[in-house]
Parts: sequence; C-alpha cells; structure tokens
Amino acid sequence: MGRPQKWFRLFLLVLGLQYSWSLIQTLIGVYKTIVGGRPGRFDLTFLIDIVTIIYLPCFYYLLYKRKRWGWILVFAGIVVGILGLPLEVCAYSAYSRAIRHASMDMGSIAGFVFQGAIRIAFAVFLWRQDVCDLFGVGQPVKTRTVLYTSVITLLVFGWLLLR
Repeated sequence: MGRPQKWFRLFLLVLGLQYSWSLIQTLIGVYKTIVGGRPGRFDLTFLIDIVTIIYLPCFYYLLYKRKRWGWILVFAGIVVGILGLPLEVCAYSAYSRAIRHASMDMGSIAGFVFQGAIRIAFAVFLWRQDVCDLFGVGQPVKTRTVLYTSVITLLVFGWLLLR
C-alpha cells in the first residue's frame, strides 16, 4: 500500500480535522453551559466536555510524535467509538420517538453509517503492522489494547444500560 509515512501524514491531516471540529463543538458546548444560565452546574456532559478539551490535543500530540501511548490511546478511542455506535443509534432513535418522529430520517442513518465507516477505516489503518512499526507497537500491545479496551467498554456500557 505504499510508504506508511505518506499515509500516516494523510491520516494525521484527516484526524486533525476531525479533532479540530470536535474541539470547536466542545468549546461551544462549554461556553453555552457557562454563559447559558447554568453556572456552577457540573453535569456529566459538562465534565465530559472539559475532559475532551484536555485529551484531544494530548492524543494528537502523542500520535504526531509517534509515541507508543499515542497509538494505544487513539486506537482505544476508536475501539470505544466503534463499540459505542449501536448505543448512539439507540439513543438517537429513542430521542426521535420521544419528539414524535416515527423513525430516523435517511440523513441521520447516513451520518451513523459514515461515522462507523470512518472509525473502522481508521482502525484498519492503525492496525497495519507497518504503521504500528512507526510507533514501536508489536502484536502483544495491539492484542492487549483491543482486549482491555473492549472488555472495559462493554462493562461500562452494560452498567449504563442496567442503571
């Protein structure tokens, strides 16, 4: 598939754009929470937004510098996103029904399919051994990352669903 460094630079560009968009949306959410008449209220969404503002630049920096932890954390985040997509779809579907929409519109379905496809493409790219070699990540680290992330994610999602 060519030189991994060339593809890695393209991956960094795409991921940087995605992270920038997420960061902008998060900053808008934090601003609205603070200015929108809810000062002092620290709900879960606000806390997640604050953590997002901190971790997105850190993840990107570690990945950019080709640190092992950059690969581990970004890959783990992608696995969480892939495993969490069915929950996102269910939550959105429940929301649609709550506001009297019979089903999700095609735009929403396409958005979820696109998100899933991008996450899977990122995971496949990062899983390639020539890319892992850029980070000094071998098969045992790859396997442990998927295993630990999947188990922890599914336990947390299970706990959230059973609450």
